[in-house]
Amino acid sequence: MRKAGKILEAQLATCEPYARIKSHLDRIGHRMGEVEYAMYDDNVDSAIVKVMGGFRQPYWRLHARWAEAYGMLLEGKKIGLSLRVEALVSDSEHLLVDVRKSLANRPKSSKEQSGFGLTSPLKARYVDGQDCLDFLPKLEVVEKLPYEGWLFKDDREKVGVDRGYFKPDHPTAEFTKSRIGSFWDHQGDASLEEGWYRLRYKCPKVPEGKRAFLHFGAVDESAWLYVDGKLIAWYDTAHPAKTWTMSFLLEVTGSLESGKDHILVIRVGNTGGAGGIWKPVSLMVEK
Repeated sequence: MRKAGKILEAQLATCEPYARIKSHLDRIGHRMGEVEYAMYDDNVDSAIVKVMGGFRQPYWRLHARWAEAYGMLLEGKKIGLSLRVEALVSDSEHLLVDVRKSLANRPKSSKEQSGFGLTSPLKARYVDGQDCLDFLPKLEVVEKLPYEGWLFKDDREKVGVDRGYFKPDHPTAEFTKSRIGSFWDHQGDASLEEGWYRLRYKCPKVPEGKRAFLHFGAVDESAWLYVDGKLIAWYDTAHPAKTWTMSFLLEVTGSLESGKDHILVIRVGNTGGAGGIWKPVSLMVEK
């Protein structure tokens, strides 16, 4: 692997097409990872197992093609690689869009009032819907995060994950001053599907032994929370028409240290209309 890494490094340093190929493969891998949890027939959600039945084999075939192409890149094999990746980009876009639509439209129990994310609450560490409303009385506010002082980067090409916008040392020269509590459309970023919020946050005193959460009054529509460069929790709503006005909690237990400066980065995804963190955010702990 060390030799393969040196080959890849040399190629990327001298050949722009290979950099593009790697970017394409990384993006496909990231998008596959977002739905892979649904591709196992032992998923605890029987509705997901049923809906994904027709997608499971095409998905794993796509996964095998992706792994083979990445192996060719690492080994420096040029012949046919560009054509393979072009086909992968096209096929993955069609398949993964259909997968996400099917997950979003899967039958929901008439009694189901929580768990509206594509990912399960346990894995993504969120609490939403009625579960959130029931849990809030058991929490107390430590402090509200500031409305002002945030930095923001639009991500119209959806390259932020690949380029590491979430990393603490990522350059912020292209970020602009922004605020939460307002749609990004009202701050000059209309028709945006993805954007990144960034804040240097000094954590107040948090009681030891208590679970801690960030409470979002509402986000339009999905949110991924990074603390000091690590993805901590996320809410990838499958029902944005229902959830864009609803509050939710992301658990940060063990990720925020009393008195320490942290870099909070929140990637927000939006599929239509206005978007952004348009309601307040608070740090809360168990009473």
